[in-house]
Amino acid sequence: MEIILAKTEKNYDVDVPEEVATELAGVLTALAGLSVNTQANVDFAPADYPDKDGKPSTENAIAAARLFARQGRSWAAATDVKFVRKGDISGNPTRVTFRVYKSKDSE
Repeated sequence: MEIILAKTEKNYDVDVPEEVATELAGVLTALAGLSVNTQANVDFAPADYPDKDGKPSTENAIAAARLFARQGRSWAAATDVKFVRKGDISGNPTRVTFRVYKSKDSE
């Protein structure tokens, strides 16, 4: 048996709304002048993502957080910067902690 190891291609082809792109660009600008251990947090509160009965939905908030992270990676790929989600994703899935930065390769 022959096993070949290869990296998979990441598909970041997610539609990024203008509002999200503007916010991410603002975070990039804000973090550019700060130390590398500074990161941004976005909390997706269940109350902001109700279920079909109008009750707060943790599942919907988690889905919104995951979508935001995918949008961040898509935006970063299109603008030649890096988007890295950090933090305790499984422990607090409704919080997206991330860094956006220009890699040294792109400078």
